[in-house]
Amino acid sequence: MEKVKIRFVLDADQWHGSATETLWADPLDSGLRRLDNLPFLAFGVSFNDIIKTELSTDGIEDFVSVSLPGGHSTYRIIVHGETLPEDRLKQIADLGCLYEVGKIGEVLLVSVSIPSDSDIEKVYSELEAGESDEIWDFEESNFEHSV
Repeated sequence: MEKVKIRFVLDADQWHGSATETLWADPLDSGLRRLDNLPFLAFGVSFNDIIKTELSTDGIEDFVSVSLPGGHSTYRIIVHGETLPEDRLKQIADLGCLYEVGKIGEVLLVSVSIPSDSDIEKVYSELEAGESDEIWDFEESNFEHSV
């Protein structure tokens, strides 16, 4: 089946100024969707989540709710400067994480997805180290790990 675009409504008063973010999803036989990329701005969802959507009047599917969490936690990195810290991101990837890089205006963003079988404490330590070293700021977008 062909991937579908899902629209997430955002608070345009936030620093990014965006009213929406779109993410790709795979259609499931049940009518639900499985997210197939990482959110940069939307909170409360992660890669692999199974979600419920609703067709809007403009023909785009809008996010309604998470039906089944996919087990990934998501963190958003806001990079200081214009250079991607590839060595630091490799350390995070070596811990089993996925990441996607994007840009909003002049702001370089990295969305990090931490699978349930990755050691989230080690990943969090790497995120904190990057912040302590003033390479980036980060925030939790969605936490799905069991503690």
